[in-house]
Amino acid sequence: MPLFINNAFGDEISPVEDTDKLVQKYCSNGASIEYHRNLIGEHVTEAIIGSVNALEWVSDQLAGRPVQSLGSCMTENIPKPKGGPSAISMLGIELYSLLGSILGDALGPPT
Repeated sequence: MPLFINNAFGDEISPVEDTDKLVQKYCSNGASIEYHRNLIGEHVTEAIIGSVNALEWVSDQLAGRPVQSLGSCMTENIPKPKGGPSAISMLGIELYSLLGSILGDALGPPT
């Protein structure tokens, strides 16, 4: 069964190093993992950002789209969270805009 795991480098509750070790352990035992390490953010912002990424990943699997990491492990450092229509539909425009401003985007609707 493939897994999606994400964590932020600045997570003060769940250090990224611990997640790195867990992913490495699972991968060495044959797991298929897509692991996103977000370069910005901390625990609270990751809970929001991560939920969008996780829901998109699950939605893709339920829609029958192929798993990128099937049979292997893939670690990706994410420089900036994904945004756009899917994030807006999952979070709502207000929360999406607030999160963007916390992470350094200009206030206002997405362009």
